[in-house]
Amino acid sequence: MGLRELNVDLTDEHIALRDGAREFLGEVWRPASIVLDKLSDPQEVIAQNSVLWDVFRRTQKLGYHKMVFSRSVGGLELDILSLCLISEEMGWAAPDLAVSLAVSITPFAYAQLSPDPAVRDLTRKFCEDTNAGMIGCWAITEPDHGSDWILLD
Repeated sequence: MGLRELNVDLTDEHIALRDGAREFLGEVWRPASIVLDKLSDPQEVIAQNSVLWDVFRRTQKLGYHKMVFSRSVGGLELDILSLCLISEEMGWAAPDLAVSLAVSITPFAYAQLSPDPAVRDLTRKFCEDTNAGMIGCWAITEPDHGSDWILLD
């Protein structure tokens, strides 16, 4: 597909989503990212009084953490163009925080695929969370974190 076939016509809803994301991310994420980048000790980044937690709370209050999930679990079920527009704004504002949000979402994306209803229900609880009480992780740097392709001979 050449660029001539690329549909760049944005609906009013797409424009509003993009502009709202740009405003929020520019006002909240970008300055917080600069503060966090200046911290030399990772313990400071995750300290209880770190701006990181305020960013997560404000982000989840607006529902950005549930934009990829279906409505059946409480997600926003955004279309792919909306996801691309918002993701682009996240990458512009603070790539580090964009990755943090993606990593936070990942365990709950996998949880919804589980055959166990209790595990699947974690996704619904994550989507309902507006205070950043549930933040996923990717514990690849932890000792004894489990099997990993890097550890294979």
